[in-house]
Amino acid sequence: MSQQSDNVLPLTTLLVQAERGGYAVGSFSPRYPLVIEAVLHAGAAVQSPLIVQASQVEFQRVVEEKMTHFLGSRGMAYQPGSAA
Repeated sequence: MSQQSDNVLPLTTLLVQAERGGYAVGSFSPRYPLVIEAVLHAGAAVQSPLIVQASQVEFQRVVEEKMTHFLGSRGMAYQPGSAA
């Protein structure tokens, strides 16, 4: 059974937290697997929230595979269809 990671939030929740905390959240639209991976690694490395934008096709083709691997390697689960 998959569980949603504490690191994946609905956009409205993330933005409310950022406004209350007085910080901005970077938004990225990577199109290639290596760039997607680099964005995810950079956010994790600095422990900073970020928004990753991908079309449904990109998500299904690339991001799903990367998210599954990336989150799985950190003991987190990825649930397809749970993106905010």
